[in-house]
Amino acid sequence: MKITPLSSSLPNQIMSAIRSVLDRLVSIVTYPIFKLLGVCGCAKPRSISAVKIPTVIEFYRGARNDKGVTLEEIWAFDDAEKEAKHDFIQWLFPIKSVGMNPTAPPTNTATMQVFKSDKALQNQMRKSFEVMLKFYGLEYGFFGKIKRAENFSNQAQNWLNPGNHNFLRITRIMTSLRLHGLEKEAKAFFDVLSEIYKEHPSSIGPKTFAIWSSSWQGTDHSR
Repeated sequence: MKITPLSSSLPNQIMSAIRSVLDRLVSIVTYPIFKLLGVCGCAKPRSISAVKIPTVIEFYRGARNDKGVTLEEIWAFDDAEKEAKHDFIQWLFPIKSVGMNPTAPPTNTATMQVFKSDKALQNQMRKSFEVMLKFYGLEYGFFGKIKRAENFSNQAQNWLNPGNHNFLRITRIMTSLRLHGLEKEAKAFFDVLSEIYKEHPSSIGPKTFAIWSSSWQGTDHSR
């Protein structure tokens, strides 16, 4: 007996209806899978650019860093956050070497040249510097001089004690300021630190002070 194919034994309208039902069933079954995979416009999969680590310049112009945080959000950290978090200072003050946050990009010649020629970027870094000065209980006085603020004694408890990790942060800050065209700020920072060192030599230590002295003048130290 000759077997007639189903497709030739049924009217076209019936075959069309069957195909429609089958397509619907396939859609119902596969839709959740496709949705999870980000297909059919349900949810776009993360692209490579979505997880791209920005450059220092991009970060200073508003991009989110490796932790998904913007420059202005870091500026808004309270003292407890500034003290506890160890992965933001490398973004605020990049130097030529990689520090404790290995995904924060170090600076380079091209980046330094852009900062030196872009007043807006320098103003942003200057703002970052002022944020950290406030954390240390310091502030600007007249003629670009940095002085101790009224709350210095209280704020100094955050950092003015032997072996404090903020000593390395301070080294990074002075180095980065110098590298990116803010030499006057680096020198002003060192000057007030010199005054503090004279009064608290045992808290800071001669080795740390020697590193600070070389940092603002031209020697890089990683953190």
